[in-house]
Amino acid sequence: MTKKLVIIPNYVSLFFVFFKFCGCSLLLGLFFSACQPNNQEAKNILSPEKMSSILTDLHLAEAYILESRYRNEDTARVAYTQLEKEVFKKYKTDSLTYAKSYRFYARNVTELNEIYNAVVDTLSYRESVAKAKEQKKDSLQNKKKFKFTRGKDSTNRDMSPKMIREKKT
Repeated sequence: MTKKLVIIPNYVSLFFVFFKFCGCSLLLGLFFSACQPNNQEAKNILSPEKMSSILTDLHLAEAYILESRYRNEDTARVAYTQLEKEVFKKYKTDSLTYAKSYRFYARNVTELNEIYNAVVDTLSYRESVAKAKEQKKDSLQNKKKFKFTRGKDSTNRDMSPKMIREKKT
């Protein structure tokens, strides 16, 4: 068997090279333009700071609903929806703007990561403040249970202050 040598005219091979080059550059151009944020879309979104604050409050609202332990899932949804509306009202925005902003930041992963880092930092700070207040409250309650008195030794001399538990009558 002999192989037949097919000769392709030079202009046809140039066409294929040109098509490959244009096709690859077109695909790369589409890929990179899809990765760039749309300026018109960027105008209608919430700022990262505002988005961070809204997300923080929404996570707190969700935690409140979970802690409330509603027996009926529908009741929990209605309560969450009401809290969500209050959060949007507080920040003077609406659910549509929030959803558009969230989609925009979801496509820009680095910005979304920065926003959620701020959310985590804020929630951690609020948790530490709440724990400190609770500890202070507990320590004040414990102080009320005790009173300081001066004890006396066997020779009836005053000694250093002693903590004696108060008896409740």
